[in-house]
Parts: sequence; C-alpha cells; structure tokens
Amino acid sequence: VKESRENNSQILFEQWVIDINKKDDTFFVKTKTDEYISKNIVIASGGINFPQIWATWIAWDIAKKFWIEYVDPYPCLSWVEIQEDVSTLTWNAVEVEVKVSLLKKVLFENKWSMLFTHRWFSWPAVFDIGLFVWRELTNYRLKDYKLLVKFDVEKLNEKTIKFFWLSEQDCERKFSMTGFRPWELAKATWWWIKLSQLDNNLQSKKISWLYFVGEACDITG
Repeated sequence: VKESRENNSQILFEQWVIDINKKDDTFFVKTKTDEYISKNIVIASGGINFPQIWATWIAWDIAKKFWIEYVDPYPCLSWVEIQEDVSTLTWNAVEVEVKVSLLKKVLFENKWSMLFTHRWFSWPAVFDIGLFVWRELTNYRLKDYKLLVKFDVEKLNEKTIKFFWLSEQDCERKFSMTGFRPWELAKATWWWIKLSQLDNNLQSKKISWLYFVGEACDITG
C-alpha cells in the first residue's frame, strides 16, 4: 500500500470485473460500475477454493477469451475420503509412509504425519495425493488406484495398533479412495494457465502485456 501511494497508484475495492478486451496495445476492463483502460493487465485472482475472499473463475474465463491454452482446474491439498470406516480413530495422528499406485506404477509417495477423521485421511502425508490423481481421472476411476499406508509401529498408540492388528513385521494396510474434499474445503487450486504459455516474466506469449501469476498458473505449493 505504501509503495502504491508513493507511485501515485490507486487501489480500488469491490470492483467486480465483467469483461476484458484488447484493441491494439490497450486493454479495456469493464466492471459492474465502470470501465478502465490500461496497457498492462496482471491476473492474480488466486484459487477458486477460497470463495470467502471473492475468488472467481476469472483467470479461466480470460484464458478462454484470448485462446490461451489452459487445463481445467482441480481442488488440491485436500483430505482423502476412504471407503473403510476408521471413525473410532478420529483425531488420532500417526506417522506413516503413503504410496499411491495405478496399474502397478507408483504415482505418489510421501512420508509424514496423517490424521484420522471418520472416513477421511488428513494432514501433510496425504494432502498432495490429489495432485497426482486428478490428472488421470479422465481415463481411470478412483477405485483403480491403490492406496497403501505403512505405519511406524514404534510411534503408534495401542488403540491404533489393535484396530489394524499391526506389528513390526506386518505394518502395511491397503485402503480404497472414494473421493476428495470439495472446492470450498480444499487448500489450493491446481491447474489453470499452462506455464508453457508464459515467458520468464509470466507474460502471455500470445497476448502481449497480459500476465498471470500465483494460482492462476498451473502451479501450487
């Protein structure tokens, strides 16, 4: 804010953008109440998983309008729903090694902490699973994936050990994924504008002076 004031920039709030057009080297930004003219446009709209901060699909809409290549977005960094009932372990945290495979090929592997919540797995060990699963869901179903969890028995409480009948020699269990948390409960949005469509300054290679940054791009983390 301080730098904006020093540069004589004006910050406008509650400006709902309806449309963006470009003629020659000038952009025309239309909102519900006004129209603005600019040489540069920076799309920093964030991910749509945070509707409470008025996040919208505008990055996706602008990409379509200017024929910029994109990939349909997916919710990511979210809890994993499983078929098995682990409700008696709700709020139990464990140290695990997680693997997700498809057709005997390991797509995801992580070693971290995990939390049981009814029919959900949560926490860092599983948050990234969606990043590796969503891209294949057009050709496969969730039940085609195998979710293998290896427990660190030395760090488990007796309740968890008895629930799964675990031992040092038998500490792996398979689970069936049935879904992920919806958009409003995901922690990030993954896949929008392909980075291959942007230069090193995140400017569109197709539309000069149009920039996409943050979760408007196909990156997360």
